[in-house]
Amino acid sequence: MKTLFQIALAAAALLNASRAQAWTYTNGHALLIFRQSGFNDVEFDLGDVGQFLGQPNGYTTTLAGWNLSLVTGVFGSDLTGVSVILAATTSDTSASPAAWLSSGDPSAVPSDFSLPTWRANLYSVINSIGTRPLTYLVPWANNWPASPA
Repeated sequence: MKTLFQIALAAAALLNASRAQAWTYTNGHALLIFRQSGFNDVEFDLGDVGQFLGQPNGYTTTLAGWNLSLVTGVFGSDLTGVSVILAATTSDTSASPAAWLSSGDPSAVPSDFSLPTWRANLYSVINSIGTRPLTYLVPWANNWPASPA
């Protein structure tokens, strides 16, 4: 009986929780993606990638438009083993097609690809993450329990 009550209480909390905002990805937007094997990805659309361009190597900044509570709500408070990437791409019909990927390697250098290779290996992957993410019912952070029940 106690278990049934706990399940009913958890279900009521989820039904009353606010739903995530609509996803409005556009080519040229930066995607912040958190991923770990065995878990659903957590993705945020940070807006135009231009805000990150033209910066020197080693540039750091505080990111707005994402929520740590949503990330820790999926992966737990210890983010060991969670991968994070910032990715963006122009439209595949752009006059100057480009894709941007973050790297933990400060000596990483840009690579040039032929248009078909860029389209198949960069544009198609980044665009499909942005335009067709898997959608799950996730309560907003201010309604998220501090720890699993």
